Amino acid sequence: MQGADNLTPLMDYDPIWLILGLSVIALFIATIALILWRTRHKPIKTIATLPLLGPRQIDLAALRTKYLRLIDELMTAFNNHSIKNSTVHQRLSLLARFFVFEASGFRAHILTLSDLRKAKRENLTQLIELYYPPEFDGLEQGSVNSAADLARKLIGEWQ
Repeated sequence: MQGADNLTPLMDYDPIWLILGLSVIALFIATIALILWRTRHKPIKTIATLPLLGPRQIDLAALRTKYLRLIDELMTAFNNHSIKNSTVHQRLSLLARFFVFEASGFRAHILTLSDLRKAKRENLTQLIELYYPPEFDGLEQGSVNSAADLARKLIGEWQ
């Protein structure tokens, strides 16, 4: 058996290494927690979660006049061959959506066609469905005059 004088003495470590190691581990854990917090599941905004606009007074006759005038200007530009068929359909879709927004506060101008279907606004949804194929058609198909008449009908019958 060896004597106590032949044993190797214990090594003395500086405590800075312990503090540095714990700091690296804490930084790693904090980074993982931050990544998980930033990428967590967030609720999806839908029609049901959109806040309702408060009641407001609208001069519907003046609003109708404004949008019917805009449709007439659009048709004049089309008849002068300054815009294409698909552009007319896109702008008619926008005019119909913005009219509905201004008339009722329903945010139709920011909704997709599938959102409009879920919203149960049948008259607007049917109109936008008719505009979709000619909007994206490179062959310039679709009757611009009937599309404008449908937009005028929607605006004229809106309550």
